[in-house]
Amino acid sequence: MSPALDPLTSLAESVADGESIDWDALDALAADPELRGLVEHLRVVAGIAEVHRTQTDEVDESPHQAPSPTAETTDDRERWGHLALIRKLGQGAFGEVYLAHDTWLDHPRALKLLKPEVANRLSPEQLLHEARKLVRVRHPNVVAVHGADRHDGRVGFWMDFVDGQTLGERVDEACLDADEASAIGRELCDALAAVHRAGLIHRDIKAQNVMRGADGRIFLMDFGAGEFMGASPSGRPQGTPLYLAPELFSGGAASVQSDIYAVGVLLYHLVTGGFPVQAGSVTELIKAHGAKSAVSLRTSQPQLPVRFVSAVERALDADPAKRFASAEEMRDALTEPPSLTSSQVIEIVHVEAPSSRLWAWTLRAVVALLVFGVVVGLAGFISWSGFQIALHVDATFAPPPGEYLRLGMRAVLPFLIYLASAAAGFALLRGIDLVAGGPVTRLIETRTSALSAAATIRLAVGFCLLAAVAWVVLIASHWRLFDTLAGLQSGTAGVSTDRLGPAFRAINLSYGNLAGWLTCGLVSLALFVFPRLEKQHPERSGIRMFSWTAAVLALLVLCSASLTRGLAWERYPVVTYENRRSYVIASTDNDMVLYAPSQPQLGSVRVRRGDVRVHETGTFGLLVDP
Repeated sequence: MSPALDPLTSLAESVADGESIDWDALDALAADPELRGLVEHLRVVAGIAEVHRTQTDEVDESPHQAPSPTAETTDDRERWGHLALIRKLGQGAFGEVYLAHDTWLDHPRALKLLKPEVANRLSPEQLLHEARKLVRVRHPNVVAVHGADRHDGRVGFWMDFVDGQTLGERVDEACLDADEASAIGRELCDALAAVHRAGLIHRDIKAQNVMRGADGRIFLMDFGAGEFMGASPSGRPQGTPLYLAPELFSGGAASVQSDIYAVGVLLYHLVTGGFPVQAGSVTELIKAHGAKSAVSLRTSQPQLPVRFVSAVERALDADPAKRFASAEEMRDALTEPPSLTSSQVIEIVHVEAPSSRLWAWTLRAVVALLVFGVVVGLAGFISWSGFQIALHVDATFAPPPGEYLRLGMRAVLPFLIYLASAAAGFALLRGIDLVAGGPVTRLIETRTSALSAAATIRLAVGFCLLAAVAWVVLIASHWRLFDTLAGLQSGTAGVSTDRLGPAFRAINLSYGNLAGWLTCGLVSLALFVFPRLEKQHPERSGIRMFSWTAAVLALLVLCSASLTRGLAWERYPVVTYENRRSYVIASTDNDMVLYAPSQPQLGSVRVRRGDVRVHETGTFGLLVDP
């Protein structure tokens, strides 16, 4: 054996005998990297040996050494496997939690044992469901699970024991200030973000399930009601009613946003001692949510910093889509300084530049105006094109761009009136529903939130197909309009004076009315119905393309109604040409295009301005006038 290994042999013998070794001194003396590595390996072996040795060594009970408070394990203490039960910490509907002593590692643990009567009704998979969920999460603010087992017919799992008090006990002593609540909220959001990254929804965040340790750290506990993301709704909402998001009462699935709502309720409770929605029973709570009778934090505690209040109220929004998109986003909102009161914010508003929200609304308004302008221009172009093709007007008589907008606005205006009427009707119904306590709204929310992703897509497809079929039926029932256009364009004898007359305008009016209401329905689908369905299932349905489909259908219906507008509704100068009543349907500085409805087979005639055969009457009329 080489001389370099002799000290290592002595060191290995010392480890085997359990002698005390000054490892730091040895590490400092080992100059050779290889030798230092061997010393480090022996140090690990010594640590493992020490752990196994302490499991069998007797406790030194000399009067000079006080026993560890966690090592109070006598033979008469009840045991569950290698854990000695010290005292019961609490119990719930399904299990009991004990303070236990880990006899293997000489460390305190919290042990959760399922009640025997519960264990008899559940399978082993169900019994260990909570432990499997907890073990997926590794975060300093989430209680860590160390193992699960079955002993003496009882199933349980053991985890870190947190010595401290729950936030429920803390609030019973006194409400917290905004800074302390914000600090708790930030740690809780960090824990919740880890839970969500692990693919879980907690579903029961409340003051009793969040504990502050002796070192001040916040711990999220009790995953008994938790579930994996994407799980189907179980029918009855899980969790504590006062902390449940409104959509859960109507059958909606638990989500990241429902957990965020619970955090908002918790922070509200920490600073007020109350809850945003108070009720004496679940039935009353559902009615209170339906009536939107929540008391805002800004109203109940106006002295609190505005930034804290804004974060809590956003988390408590009745619309899940308006809450924070993630726990990390809520943490950032609670982190951003400074803490300002309402009066300070009012002072700043007068001197600050416009807020980002104002710019966002301005941008939306500009985009909306641009889209509206494009739609109006397109309707004007369609109106002119249909007229030009049917009456053989040369392209040199095409109007300037501003004229397209005028024609388009006249074509779109009836549809705007229909939309305004429909909006007023919906607003009236909404007001009646609110006065009555929101029964219609609750019914709609219950029906839509209970839809699965596949059912949501089928419903969206059904709406689009129904609208498309309605449009086809509308065209078929008013085919005379489009047949007249085709006859005028081809110059066939089938187009007679009775086809382009008052009857033509009556059919056009009927088509315009029905097309207007169909457009209202399609716009409602695109702007309200489909986005609502998408919010109900943001991760599973993805039905935004159906909103675009409905919008395109609405545009096509509007354009089809604009196609015959130039023939039925536009007024043109009336002249007499070769003893025939004619209309100036287009003109330039030098030429005019005349059309005589009484003799459609002659088509349009192009003449020079000042032609002696043309006698102006100074009046205007419709092509469909008798």
